[in-house]
This record gives sequence, structure tokens and C-alpha cells, in this order.
Amino acid sequence: MKEVIPTEKIRNIALVSHGGVGKTTLAEALAFTTGVTNRLGRVDDGSTLSDFHPDEIERKISITTSLLNFNWHGHKINLLDTPGYTDFLGEVKAALRVVETAVVLVHAVSGIEVGTEQVWEFAGESGVSKIIFVNRLDNENAKFDELVEQLRNTFGNSVVPVHLPVNVGEHFNSFIDLISMKLVKYEKDGSGKATKEDIPADWQDRANQAREQLVESAAESNDEI
Repeated sequence: MKEVIPTEKIRNIALVSHGGVGKTTLAEALAFTTGVTNRLGRVDDGSTLSDFHPDEIERKISITTSLLNFNWHGHKINLLDTPGYTDFLGEVKAALRVVETAVVLVHAVSGIEVGTEQVWEFAGESGVSKIIFVNRLDNENAKFDELVEQLRNTFGNSVVPVHLPVNVGEHFNSFIDLISMKLVKYEKDGSGKATKEDIPADWQDRANQAREQLVESAAESNDEI
């Protein structure tokens, strides 16, 4: 018998960004982690789930919005992978009309780009919640702290980290989760498996400060908190 998911357990999410930041790769990673696929496809190989059209495979970019869905911790997630190039902004606007949350991807090296500001504005016009996902933190030139400052200056002080990347750069695989206050470390074998550990002593003060900032930001938006 097919599982029935109640409405309150359904989440509709759109991945939006400037072109080439990595939305399709993130969508593929989510599909792999949740068991939708047992192999991690690559845009360069034309083997991703969401870029399936021959033109997308040939050009190595998304042209239309693709829908992926999966179950995660009792919730059904409907994930829309949207194009990032300006020729296809109509697809982005349409996707934002049918979701509650926009995940705005930002390149850890390039930072805020023209497309970033466009999709942020579109999400604001649609009245959806916004989550910023910093991608490419494994690039040797990635600078997380400077990017956060840039994001706050551009989009406001409500931008606060929920995760703190620990070893930004070529070997990036660890971050501090400011909700659970644990270090999350992923295996480097590409299996997607992760472990949780205590926060290293040399990161404890910074994690406490970031956690306090996160709590204060949440309290400012909710009188009960």
C-alpha cells in the first residue's frame, strides 16, 4: 500500500542561484544521500538526474526546472532544481510561485553575483522563506568569513550562519552545527557518511559566539523566544 504523507509533512523547496554555482550537483547529492539513486551523477558526465534533456547534457547547464522528490525523517521533500542563467529566469519565477522555501546557493569564491541578487529579489517578491547555501567550500580560494560579511552587508543582519565550516579549502569535510553544537565530519570516500564529535577546544569560543548570534537573531523575529 502506498504511503500517505499528510500535508503538514510536505516541504516544497526551490534551488536558485546565479549560473554555474552548483544547484544540479547539490540536487544530485541530496538524491544520493536520501537513497533516490545509488550513484552520484556528474554534470560534466551528463549523468545527473535533473539535467536529463539532450540540450542540457550537451551544454552542461540546466535549461528547464526539474522536480526531484524523496522522503527524509518522515517528511516528503519536493525539490525544484531551477536554471541559473538569465535566459531562463522565467523558470525561476515560476518555481518560486509553488514553493515555501528558496535555497539560494552562493559561490564561496565568487561571492554575490548578479544572478544572486536577482533570485533573492524574486524570492522576496514571492514571499517565500530563504536559506543561503554556501557552495564550493572545497575550493582553495574559498573565504567563508569574508563571504558572510558580504552577505550581511547586502541582504541584512538577519543573515546568520547555522553551520561553521572548519577546514575550508581543498580538504574541506567538517563543519560545526550550531543547533546541536557538534562537529560534523564527513568521510572522504564519497560515501556521504558522517559522524558527530565534540567541538574542538580551539573552536569552542567561536562556536559559542556564533550560537549566541544565531539565538539572538531568532529571538528578534519571535516574541515568544
